[in-house]
Amino acid sequence: PIRKSDFNLKAFIEQSGHNLSLQTNIKVTKAHAMGPLYKTSKKLKMVIKRWYVLDRNKETFSSYRDETCRNVKDVIPFQRIENVYIDDVPTNCTKLLKWSFCIKTTTSAHLLIAASSYLRQIWIDILMTAITGYHDSS
Repeated sequence: PIRKSDFNLKAFIEQSGHNLSLQTNIKVTKAHAMGPLYKTSKKLKMVIKRWYVLDRNKETFSSYRDETCRNVKDVIPFQRIENVYIDDVPTNCTKLLKWSFCIKTTTSAHLLIAASSYLRQIWIDILMTAITGYHDSS
């Protein structure tokens, strides 16, 4: 059912128990989800804020420098996403890393960080629709 042309991402996420009206750091529509997430630098020495967009029409998860979406930094096609999961971070790490999650692709793993544990769960649920959609089609 995730691959149906009439699939409504926003309705699906709300029916999953998430109250999107209370969230200012994420916008979800019928076919898109967008909002800020942090990514780790190459050696985990710093985090960088990026604007992320999941586009069900293009079947991509993209990052941009900011919300104007003019300067694309990375594009992950749905077919490259293998798994999305909460990353176990050591307890001595910064508070921000407590809300990290990982997107495992066919070529690498991307560690992303949400602004709260609730937003992390929303993003994971959104990204899981992309994985399910891809695997259901094969």
